[in-house]
Amino acid sequence: MASTSGREAEGPNSLTAAAKREFDVLVFWSLDRLTREGALATLRYLETLTSYGVGYRSFTETYLDSIEPFRDAIVAILGCIARQERQRISERVLAGLARAKREGRIGGRPKVIVSSGKIRKLADQRLWDPICTALTRRFIAN
Repeated sequence: MASTSGREAEGPNSLTAAAKREFDVLVFWSLDRLTREGALATLRYLETLTSYGVGYRSFTETYLDSIEPFRDAIVAILGCIARQERQRISERVLAGLARAKREGRIGGRPKVIVSSGKIRKLADQRLWDPICTALTRRFIAN
């Protein structure tokens, strides 16, 4: 019996092995340990396994078994959760953008204010010479 970590199971290697039918059943500790990418990714992962003819089973969640009659119900519930998760993320993003706009902020990283005096001082001290040379050329020479 092969074993892999949750990090490795998330990657394409497990799906590649499933496509090649290198294993018949994927057993995982619990659904939240199968993938840490959210409900939608988990749903897609389970559907992909099923399409390859590979079963799945949760070690701690006995109701989550591709052989059990409730499999379709569980997958449908996961689909609903994934849809709600997408909607909540979208709502949070829109709310954040609206808040930033009200506060007069623009998205992205804050602008950096470069002090040419500090750059000259570092260049004069010969600290990190290649970096100072590049900074001096970029900010002072212009």
